[in-house]
Amino acid sequence: MEIKFIYKGKDFDYLKNDVVSAYKEINRYFQGAPKGITVRVHKTKKVFDKQLGRSTQDWEIANASYDNEIDILHPAAFEKESSHEEDEFLPVLKHEIIHLFTDELAKKSRPEMAE
Repeated sequence: MEIKFIYKGKDFDYLKNDVVSAYKEINRYFQGAPKGITVRVHKTKKVFDKQLGRSTQDWEIANASYDNEIDILHPAAFEKESSHEEDEFLPVLKHEIIHLFTDELAKKSRPEMAE
């Protein structure tokens, strides 16, 4: 398991622990984990939108890409800058991790779907 965690803040260790724990939990349900994932936590919606290269809807607070990357708003920004509550961070993170695992399954079972 290789997780690259990108975030600068005083709660770095706490959030990284959430990411690693969520990944391990999801990994128990799948065979064939994605190799080398990157998780970026963004403090503001403006930075999140810039990373994605588009203006996002109010409800959009996370994104998983085919490159095994997850971008997600910081939990404190959920309530301030979206329609979500702060305590939804972990379920949303797990949801995005599941996307990476299911994309990996699709690539293995249907190579023509790999980008």
